[in-house]
Amino acid sequence: QETHIGPADTNVLPKLQGFKIFSTKYNGRSRGVAILIRETVVWEYVWHHEDFHGRSLILTCKLHGQLYTFVNVYNPAKDKHLLDGLKIKLKHSPVLVIGGDFNTALEPELDRTATKKNAQHNALRKCVDRLRKRFELEDIWRTMNPQKREYTFCRGVRESRLDYFFMQENSVSLVQSCEIRQTEISDHDPVCLNLYSGGVYPPPEIDPNDRIKIKNHVESKNKKSGPNMARINLPKKDVSFDSKGRESGHGARGSGDAAGEPAHRESPKSVGPQTEDISTPFEKLAITEESVN
Repeated sequence: QETHIGPADTNVLPKLQGFKIFSTKYNGRSRGVAILIRETVVWEYVWHHEDFHGRSLILTCKLHGQLYTFVNVYNPAKDKHLLDGLKIKLKHSPVLVIGGDFNTALEPELDRTATKKNAQHNALRKCVDRLRKRFELEDIWRTMNPQKREYTFCRGVRESRLDYFFMQENSVSLVQSCEIRQTEISDHDPVCLNLYSGGVYPPPEIDPNDRIKIKNHVESKNKKSGPNMARINLPKKDVSFDSKGRESGHGARGSGDAAGEPAHRESPKSVGPQTEDISTPFEKLAITEESVN
């Protein structure tokens, strides 16, 4: 997760038309993360926090009345303080989604091609483990692919899975898919997470692991909505969070202090009807919706 957008790059983000953008800046050579929300998505701003060192961004908002907290992280390779700082700043949310570049292989036997032990990976892995234990977080891609070997970072002959999406155990049933995609313009590949939106989350009487009943429940709500009402969709890409953009690079890495103080912003207005998918040119979390045709 590095957008490589610094204070001098004021002309870059305005070119991304059609999105509400939350971003951090550090310098034009390293760090920086962003969360993008397509302007046609129905949402309500609640709170956000920007790390002044360009390493993390927290956004709490409502989608279809469901409260979400999205966290975008770039953990520099030698930074052992960032994730411990996040533990303090994260607020309770029914749905917590944390994504980003954590610069460590969580399961070295499966997540790295190199066999030699890496002290740097070991140190950062302990930081990630503490965060996961604190919030009972699941590694979503690994949960869906228990023994698969696939990587998000390549440099020479070395390959590693360093980019992750984490969600709490009680929200895993919201996951529709999580996959690693390919790119030729970065040494990190994108990871794409698709969720069922809060508007289609099954009622208590439906087993959250019974996908057939969930599908029938959603289709029933769609039929009742009528042609002139906002539709509740069970989409191929209902709510999407893309951990990687099309212009990116591994960039410089460095250590830093714990996350900075909260940045206060005027609350954006909720916008537009629910629609569409995403495609934007930065390493980010992007929130979008797409109807089933």
